[in-house]
Amino acid sequence: MKVYFSKLNNFIKNNYEVIVYIALGIITFCLSINFSKDWIHYNWMYENRISNVAWHSFLNTFSVFKEPLFFISSKAFGQLFGFSIFVFLATVILLTIKLCYLSKIMQSAFLGTFFYVCFYLLLLEGTAIRVGFAIACIIPALYFLKEHKFFYAFLLILIASQIHLTALLFLIAFPLYFFKPLNVIVYLAFIFSPLLIVFDISVLNMLKELIATINPKYLYYFKEDRLVVQNSTGLYLYFIAFFTVLLGAVFVYLRDLVMNDRFLSTIFSITLCGIILMCVFHDFVAVGARFGELLLVPIVILLGHFYKTFALNKMLLHQFALVSMSLSYLAARFIYLYPKSIGL
Repeated sequence: MKVYFSKLNNFIKNNYEVIVYIALGIITFCLSINFSKDWIHYNWMYENRISNVAWHSFLNTFSVFKEPLFFISSKAFGQLFGFSIFVFLATVILLTIKLCYLSKIMQSAFLGTFFYVCFYLLLLEGTAIRVGFAIACIIPALYFLKEHKFFYAFLLILIASQIHLTALLFLIAFPLYFFKPLNVIVYLAFIFSPLLIVFDISVLNMLKELIATINPKYLYYFKEDRLVVQNSTGLYLYFIAFFTVLLGAVFVYLRDLVMNDRFLSTIFSITLCGIILMCVFHDFVAVGARFGELLLVPIVILLGHFYKTFALNKMLLHQFALVSMSLSYLAARFIYLYPKSIGL
């Protein structure tokens, strides 16, 4: 018996990070199926548009612009194990991959996990499931970009786009990485993009026909009933302001790193692009928020460096403020996404 417990203890010590990742995956899956606003939609989509369609008809409807990897996988594994089991296994496995690569990028399992949990766990793993699955390819792609393994990074972004097409936005990482002057253009666009909100300029309406050509399902966002409720909470502009201030603080404290480290410079510019797109699509909040939230995911990496800088310089008050702010954001995200779980 002692030998058994000794082996178990050694196993836990050697694999505690992965055990934590699995536990987080289980927790968010339980939240998703019980309290998520989107779970009913995912379930309905599987039962009405995936499971009951013959395979030959199902496959004939797909192209590279219609995210076949998720839908074909959900049909195949859903029919074998059930859709809920498919989502459970995918959530746990892909979250583990994601956090392992964040740990490699940050060289700290704690920092990568903490900031990802605070800012994105409830949104992606717990609600926007397909985007969360796609990000499991994007995080390793960023790691390979950091390691100068550009082909693998490019390939992973393409794979991610077959889970959720918007992952193609991360292809912007390559021109930003290889052509440094483009970062200056991003900075200027970031400064002037709020003018689109001030003067109420609608870019998305100009692109409506092109969007319909790529994938007609995206016209769903143009429906009048969708537009009415898109910013029902009134938080969209506050969301933009919050991340703008946060990125401003990152630049102030990490300026040397951002300016001299090509990888961090690219990551910083990608997050700025998230703010820019939220301003560009300010009149279509569902689109702007989706693009913005997606491109802001790498802010987790910047916040990890933020914390390291404070720790290195023994700025305890700054460390406390950063951790408190992150936990407050996690609480706010929980209240917004899972109102039924707290009786609202």
